Amino acid sequence: MKIKNRLAFNFSLITAGVLLVILTVIYSVFYSFVKNDFYEHLKDRAKVAAQLYLEADEISTDSLGHVRERYLDKLPEELIGIYDDATNRL
Repeated sequence: MKIKNRLAFNFSLITAGVLLVILTVIYSVFYSFVKNDFYEHLKDRAKVAAQLYLEADEISTDSLGHVRERYLDKLPEELIGIYDDATNRL
């Protein structure tokens, strides 16, 4: 194999390896950010839903509807349920 071809082959391998490592790091950082962000939003939604569930009898229905519209974004076919430790619906 000529030196020119060997150098081009080695350069291609090194460049591909470095690019693969960089893209893997970028993917893992982005994945962990999106995952953490999703679970933080899910935790916030659960806290608001639990507070609404626990205080539903203490506030008026108009206020309850306003809080639900303001803080709980509607998702298609969304069902809100409260579960205990044994995953029984309350």
